[in-house]
Amino acid sequence: MNRLLSATSVVILVVSMSENVALMRVNRRLSAELTSKSSVPRGMVLPALVGNEISGKPATIEVRNTSVPTVLFIFSPVCSYCAQNWHNWSAMIASQKQGSWRPVFINVGIPSTPLFQRAHELDQFTTLEKVTAGTALAYRMTVTPETMVLNTQGKVVQDWAGVLPSEVVSAFPQTLSSVH
Repeated sequence: MNRLLSATSVVILVVSMSENVALMRVNRRLSAELTSKSSVPRGMVLPALVGNEISGKPATIEVRNTSVPTVLFIFSPVCSYCAQNWHNWSAMIASQKQGSWRPVFINVGIPSTPLFQRAHELDQFTTLEKVTAGTALAYRMTVTPETMVLNTQGKVVQDWAGVLPSEVVSAFPQTLSSVH
């Protein structure tokens, strides 16, 4: 009886370990896909952004037929990766001439507090505190932080999910100068 119980225990242990290894492989594959795949394919033309400004006032932000490229900074106030990315976004904004592009911040998380808004100078930029479900779906706003560059016709030129690597931040002026 003890041998049967021991043999059964060994079989259960082996099966359980095999399942864990298989789940770890799936998890690694999914993690790699998430970090290597952009949310919105390059070349996709996007519609206007629709949502509410920080003040709560409804807003529509056109991204097609604009005079300058649009750069979207998609965040959540409680996202730790977003907190790591704010200095990158600040460096990107500081590196560009005013008027040569349009930064737009989009909060897809909980409502931000006035303190958070002041700390990140969101009142200095076009900022949507809440977007419609249609906008979130069209822009595939599922990952934060996300940084997206749109040309003057609303076409996605670049899309980075996650904390930006330093080489992306330092190459940002060249990225923008190549956008038409």
